Amino acid sequence: MNTKRIALISVVFVAIVGGFFALAWQRGALSFDQKTKMPRLNIALISAPKPSLDREITFPAAFPEDSREAFKQKVETLQADLKEHPEDGTKWLTLAIYYKTVGDYEGAIQIWKYLVAVNSKDAVSFHNLGEYYFHYARDYATAEKYYRRSIAAFPAMSFNYTDLFDMYRYDYKKDTTAAADILKEGIDSVTAQEKVDLQLALGSYYAEKGNTEDAKIYLTQALAGAKSLGNSALAAQIDKLLATLK
Repeated sequence: MNTKRIALISVVFVAIVGGFFALAWQRGALSFDQKTKMPRLNIALISAPKPSLDREITFPAAFPEDSREAFKQKVETLQADLKEHPEDGTKWLTLAIYYKTVGDYEGAIQIWKYLVAVNSKDAVSFHNLGEYYFHYARDYATAEKYYRRSIAAFPAMSFNYTDLFDMYRYDYKKDTTAAADILKEGIDSVTAQEKVDLQLALGSYYAEKGNTEDAKIYLTQALAGAKSLGNSALAAQIDKLLATLK
């Protein structure tokens, strides 16, 4: 390889690397440690950069006219606050809710994807993405991916299991054991009250399927849990369900 060709390759390489780091810096993916001054690169932020805080609100026709100005002011206040304090994840999540409220799902998605790029343990944003792809985009494989990442980040969040249960039961992987399996997984991970709710859901599901034996097992567990929590109304409800099984 001659000298000119080596030089050309070197120039191209430097240009590519320089362009990559320029893009990373522009999108907030490249930063410097305050103590060591060493560069830090977050690759995820290249594909999910910080959302624009100049996004305008477009109201759907059904949105009440007399509420629009107050709503818009709240959004603008949040945007201004985040320009000053972009590290405030709670305000980002609140802004995403405002966008979702007016049907601006693109704006909300940009925020959720940005937040999980910044923090891979942000179970709430992963859940919100799963919910969007399940209920709105109807992209069940992508919804499942995000729900799974939310579970990995915070296994005790019961909404992930119940959403996946509904998705598996009615829309996706319907001819498999996925619906029952996800509730069993959740039962081992959630709080005592939520465990009772999942046991009740699973027992009821088995009852609808005609699987009386498993229905009795999980409804009996739910009954014991409800009694231990002092929830007499729920215990009475479960008792009635058990009485219908033969």
